[in-house]
Amino acid sequence: MQTLLGQHRAGYVLSQDLYSNGSAFGLELLSNSYPHYLLDIPAREIPSPGDFCTHQVGQYSLVIARDSDSQICAFHNVSRHKLPLVRVF
Repeated sequence: MQTLLGQHRAGYVLSQDLYSNGSAFGLELLSNSYPHYLLDIPAREIPSPGDFCTHQVGQYSLVIARDSDSQICAFHNVSRHKLPLVRVF
C-alpha cells in the first residue's frame, strides 16, 4: 500500500488498486478512521417500524432498524456465536 500511495500524483485520482485491493482495505480499517465509519442507507429501505437491514463493515456486523417511534437505530452485533446475524421466519 505504501508503494501505491508513493506513486500517487497530487491532483490526480488514486490508483484503482487502492479501491480494489483487499489488503489496502484491511489497512484502512485498521487506521484511526475505522471506529468512525458512517453507514448511510436510504430511509426507504426500512420504511416501517420493525423493518431492518444488515450490513458488514470489515469484521463488524451491523443491524439498522426502524423502531416503534419510527426512529432509525443501528446496533453492533457483539454475539459470540457464529450463527447468521439475523434469521427471518
